[in-house]
Amino acid sequence: MGIRHFRYLVLSLTVGGFTSVPNGSADKTPVKTESIKKTWSARQSRFLSVDCSYKSRCHQLTTVSMPLEEQIERAKRGQKAVDYINYTSTTRMLVEGGRVRYEIRGKLPSEKGALYEHDSVDACNGKVSKTLNNKGNNLRYRTGFIYRGLANRCANLVDPLPVLWTFLSPDPKTHGFDFDKLEFSAKGTIDGRECLIFKNKLSVQQTEFFWFDPNMDYSILRCTVETDGKVESQLDCSYKNDSSGLWLPVKWTTTHFNDYSSGQIRTSGDNQVEFCKLNVRVLDLDFDIVFPPGTFVSDERPQPGVGRTGTLDYIVMSDGSKRIVTWEERFASYEELLATPSGKAGLQTGSAQRHYWLFVSPVLLLATLIILMFLRRKAHRKS
Repeated sequence: MGIRHFRYLVLSLTVGGFTSVPNGSADKTPVKTESIKKTWSARQSRFLSVDCSYKSRCHQLTTVSMPLEEQIERAKRGQKAVDYINYTSTTRMLVEGGRVRYEIRGKLPSEKGALYEHDSVDACNGKVSKTLNNKGNNLRYRTGFIYRGLANRCANLVDPLPVLWTFLSPDPKTHGFDFDKLEFSAKGTIDGRECLIFKNKLSVQQTEFFWFDPNMDYSILRCTVETDGKVESQLDCSYKNDSSGLWLPVKWTTTHFNDYSSGQIRTSGDNQVEFCKLNVRVLDLDFDIVFPPGTFVSDERPQPGVGRTGTLDYIVMSDGSKRIVTWEERFASYEELLATPSGKAGLQTGSAQRHYWLFVSPVLLLATLIILMFLRRKAHRKS
């Protein structure tokens, strides 16, 4: 997973203080991942938990089109007919072993480029992964999700990757890649630091590259995604040596291009750690989500009673009970679901529709008969 979901090209200039270099050098002496895995595992044994917060400042190309006349005028003046927006968000992560809690709050852009308030929580306790959306784009009420399997959902995002790489146990379900699938590619340097470059073949066309620094406990300084040999996306991270001896991420940058040919930046982001506390006290509840009353929950785990989205759907009521949403209620509104017992929403609407047609049908039949009689009489007069 990882940053493979972002299908953009990366800037081939200096990014985040690192000089971009080709993926590889002449020295391709095979290197195994065993030493990396052992180092990562040893690093995990040196701390119990971490509480980390970072701020993201992003610059994104909007998808809102300008009027054609304005585009023409901009073209005449040599200006690009695009708009960019800036937005910020704050993320807080709590990590212990293979458990993680991921909270993000701030203003994020919609598909049309408008900013909206976002507030969500993801949690994986090693047994189940959940999401709670408190605020979102066009979100009228809280929504919750319980996922099939144990995969950590935030491992599919770009921004939290340096934190996941550093503090989560080396497991593909938690940090986004599988050590056993990595293949040594070459050696390279970033800002004078020699790195071991490993690749992960995602598909016939797409490959991920990870730059490990042996002198920083094999911390990942860079991750790129290439398609057909062209870099689409890149993440560069810088670290500091903590008093405990651990290399901790302090800032990282991401850059994504709109497509190969235009060189147009779609998104770029700077992430700065605000605080990072090791060996904090954590509770089991920290890695679970208790859905508050009013939340519409979709449970994807296999079980009887499948709801309207192929999942078990329910609304958490004020007394903590679950108001199950049946398949027959799939077209009912949220308000109607709240106001009726399970299986009863939509019945009043159906009854009203029946009464409507009982009234309308005779009227339509009478109107049809009158029209037919009129046409018949008109035809009789002509004859």
